[in-house]
Amino acid sequence: MESDEQTEKMTDLIEKKIFDNIKAWSHGIKRGPVLATLRVTNICDLQCRFCTSKNEKQKKGELTIKDYEKLFKSLYKLNVKVCAIVGGGEALCKKKLTTGIVKLINIYKMKGWLVTNGVNFDTKMINDLIKLKFDSILFSIDGANAKTHDYLRDKKGAFDKAIKSIQLFNKLKQEFRSNKPNLKIQMLVTIKNYHQIEDMISLARSLKTTGLLLNFLVEHTPECKKLKLNKKEFSELKIKIKSLLKDKKIRKFTNFEEFLQIMKLIENRSIYKYNEPYSLGYCYQPWYHLNITETGYINMCPELYKWQKENIRQKNVYDIWYGKAFEEFRKKIREKIYINLCNKFCNLPIIVENLKISKLLN
Repeated sequence: MESDEQTEKMTDLIEKKIFDNIKAWSHGIKRGPVLATLRVTNICDLQCRFCTSKNEKQKKGELTIKDYEKLFKSLYKLNVKVCAIVGGGEALCKKKLTTGIVKLINIYKMKGWLVTNGVNFDTKMINDLIKLKFDSILFSIDGANAKTHDYLRDKKGAFDKAIKSIQLFNKLKQEFRSNKPNLKIQMLVTIKNYHQIEDMISLARSLKTTGLLLNFLVEHTPECKKLKLNKKEFSELKIKIKSLLKDKKIRKFTNFEEFLQIMKLIENRSIYKYNEPYSLGYCYQPWYHLNITETGYINMCPELYKWQKENIRQKNVYDIWYGKAFEEFRKKIREKIYINLCNKFCNLPIIVENLKISKLLN
């Protein structure tokens, strides 16, 4: 299996490129994005109780493989290094399209990430991902057993299918003598699973994954509020995590340290402050991260959905990145126009990256 050293090496390389990007922009040298995130479809085969896309139907005009072929030529021109295929819906509900995108990532020699619920894999697709040496797959598993996971995902059998997918990956990777793709598990922390942290570590290790990541619940819907930990439950979780972090192996295997750090900031309502290293603002996403929706809109922030002004079908991505709309959005970040919304809705991976960059710049 892929070693921790190999995984860390890739992560460090990407973070260095992001840091170099931010530094260049701060000195007036414009650069293209390092990371492009693709939301392939709005549809999903699960009914997750915490999801804003629950019961959504496929949107009209979702991008086709021809659109992505044109898009990747522009991403290559922009010197994009990493392409992440993520939710909105479940990318593997459009298995043929997603496989085509994976092949484009390979053709243009980018690093590739896929976030998935894990229920739609088949032997052919797993074989394709291994043969193409796809980099990383993050399985969303929200409980250490079927009862918990299937309740949160509101789909009987979802847990067993996801586990079997990981097991099949391991079996075929061994047959192909391949280290890739790197497999990890992420868990959204709720009142239904916060007491299962140790069991989740055991599960992730037994499945030979390279890590367990915790994510926090952003309160987008009334149902999210019902699933959110109260002060007493969160205190119990903190005590448990701090105890587990005494084990160096667990510290290395998880993102628990970062999770606690972000939770403390959220408690104090101060994820982002008003300091402006290198005069770029408190959030660095618009200077290195390009989000593209399933219908081709450039989403200048994956959490602040309404700022979608440009579409790749009407305008070249290269021109959008360096164009007026993006510059206006960057200006508003510098002027802290959205800081209250950012403190309320920002998600953990983005917060972590922003904090890392801020520390490096300072």
